[in-house]
Amino acid sequence: MSDDLVEHGSGGPGGIAVLFIVAVCLLVLFSGLVFLASRIATRRNRRPGPVAVWLGGAALLSGYAAVAIYFWGALHMLFLEDADLYQGCQEAAGTEQPLDVNGYSTSYVPPRIVCHTGDGAELAMIVPAWIAPGLAASGGFTLAAGLAYGAQRRRAAPVAVTGTPSPGGRR
Repeated sequence: MSDDLVEHGSGGPGGIAVLFIVAVCLLVLFSGLVFLASRIATRRNRRPGPVAVWLGGAALLSGYAAVAIYFWGALHMLFLEDADLYQGCQEAAGTEQPLDVNGYSTSYVPPRIVCHTGDGAELAMIVPAWIAPGLAASGGFTLAAGLAYGAQRRRAAPVAVTGTPSPGGRR
């Protein structure tokens, strides 16, 4: 969940792992756009119930929103410099006194940076502060809409009946 302690002057926390996360998020977002475009293009002849259509679309869009929010947080982690990290640690401490920051560690769920001070304190700063609540809200909505979509599709699915008599009364 977290990396080893990153010392001062290393050019920011996360490094290659955050770069990989950013690349995966870009791939998911791009493939999601392609998928949505293909679904819109082939949608003319299919007409499931209107509730199922809205629930499925809401689940997809909120899932993409969650990936986009995570991507934004990872980008912030990728491009932070030591001066920005120190300022963020100072703001997380809520004090005007200078901090003795020994290093930083990263966490990827939610994207955040933990500052380690000389006196052993650990100050967590989420990058930016709205990322964690945004991920929780969009992820929760994705889960709820996806479950409701699945239930609606199951309810609307035709039931196969076996052993029904033919129109003439004989089988």
